Amino acid sequence: MRTRFYSGLLLVVVLLIPSCSKSFQAPFRLGINSWPGFAPLYIAKQNGQYAGQGINIIELPSTTEAIHALAMDNLEAAALTLDEALTVIDLGIDIQIVLVLDTSNGADALVSKPNINTLSELAGRTLAVERSAVGAFMLEQALSSVNISTKDINVVNCAFDQHSVCFESVDAIVTFEPTVSYLVGRGANILFDSAQIPNTVIDVIAVKRKVVEQRPNTILSLIEGYYHAREFMQQEPDLTRRYVSKFLRIDLSSVDGTLDKIYMPTQSEVETLMSGEPSQLMLSARRLEALMKSNDLLSNYQEPEHLTTNEFITP
Repeated sequence: MRTRFYSGLLLVVVLLIPSCSKSFQAPFRLGINSWPGFAPLYIAKQNGQYAGQGINIIELPSTTEAIHALAMDNLEAAALTLDEALTVIDLGIDIQIVLVLDTSNGADALVSKPNINTLSELAGRTLAVERSAVGAFMLEQALSSVNISTKDINVVNCAFDQHSVCFESVDAIVTFEPTVSYLVGRGANILFDSAQIPNTVIDVIAVKRKVVEQRPNTILSLIEGYYHAREFMQQEPDLTRRYVSKFLRIDLSSVDGTLDKIYMPTQSEVETLMSGEPSQLMLSARRLEALMKSNDLLSNYQEPEHLTTNEFITP
């Protein structure tokens, strides 16, 4: 009897193993860094919006770490600028854009030392910029507005997590919030910002394509939680300020001004941006692709089929 009992138990266990393995799902890990437009994802996490759903919002020092984590299969998704999404594809990582989060409306800027008051004064000076499409585009637009070019200045590369340090040894820098406010608070001047080139610097959620195909319900839950957090931000402004202050590591008094420098489109506006063949978002991606290739920022990029999808936005 004992032999039959253990044999039967073993059979039950063996039969259960495949069933358990099928029902188990690894966590869906989304990487974010300290950018105002990613605050709703942080708030959704803090409010427990994703509790029990297997969605982990992981804070990282920069998008460099996020891209590396995607490459190492330590993330399923990341919040990125649109040009960074193209960089990810250039590295051979198959992703799809599932949501537009925000556009920069002054949160990216060219700032200078206190003794420099106009863009034309940059001629002959040293300017730091990160090696990215956003950095290159911001610099190009700023300089061309006063008829000077990169040949007229000394350009040095600076990783975006070192902007505050780099600024000490240069005359000006292309940077973004919260570093812009930090430097301005210490006397720096804003000479040019993304409010002068609206709807150009775009932030998105990019998800590995195989995950999009395998876990559509998880992505729907992710986006639903994001929009719940957006509603919370409208309904609870005081608590929102505390959350954003902690997330961006800025003073409470700076939160409103920082959030004013981005625009977070409504769900219907996102649907419009991501609909059509080609969509407005796809056209923006193609313009960025051309800019990045002209600046040697892409080497292997080929536009994938259906880079963007609106299936998680369209009712």
